[in-house]
Amino acid sequence: MKKLKIKSMKLYYHKTDGGAEYLFDTFIKCQNGHKEGAITPKTKYIVRIDGDIKKDAELNIREEDEEEGETIECGNCGREFSENEEGAIVSETINRCPRCANL
Repeated sequence: MKKLKIKSMKLYYHKTDGGAEYLFDTFIKCQNGHKEGAITPKTKYIVRIDGDIKKDAELNIREEDEEEGETIECGNCGREFSENEEGAIVSETINRCPRCANL
C-alpha cells in the first residue's frame, strides 16, 4: 500500500468591502505587520468562502497557460479581460479582472 504524503501550507485571510471572504496562499504585509491574503503573480491557491463555511467554499487553483485565452467581462467593474491575464480570477461563480481581484 502506498503511503500518502500530506503537504501543508499557510493560507492568508482577506475580506472585501462587499463582504466576500477569501483565503490565499500569498499575502501582502500591512503597515502594522499583519499579513493579509492577496493575489500576487505567485498566487496559486484561492479559496472563496461563500456564505456559511460549513456548507460551501470553492477552491481555485491557478495554473500557467501560455494560450491567449477567452475574453471575459469582469463581474465587478464590467471591463473585458483575458481569462489568462495575470492576477485574474476566473471560475464558475466569479470573474474578476486583475484590478478588481485585489479588492
